[in-house]
Amino acid sequence: MNYSIDQQTRVILSEKTPLKVDFDRIQSCESLSGLGINSIDFIKVAVEIEVVFGITISEDDLDLEKLDTIDDIVKFVTEQMSIRK
Repeated sequence: MNYSIDQQTRVILSEKTPLKVDFDRIQSCESLSGLGINSIDFIKVAVEIEVVFGITISEDDLDLEKLDTIDDIVKFVTEQMSIRK
């Protein structure tokens, strides 16, 4: 199945976090930390994002404050994928 970056990010969030949140229904600009994602959950999500999208997230970018919304993640992944090309 061919998901957009936004859709795939939502799938990753729902699979890699223990939260009982319907990520399909949250706003793309809603704070993930505000929903209860902690640093351990964030690392799991980041690792899966690297695998799924074939990118590397540097230590400097591995920051929940920088990637705290689905919009932030989509923008970051899009930028990293364009650099990779």
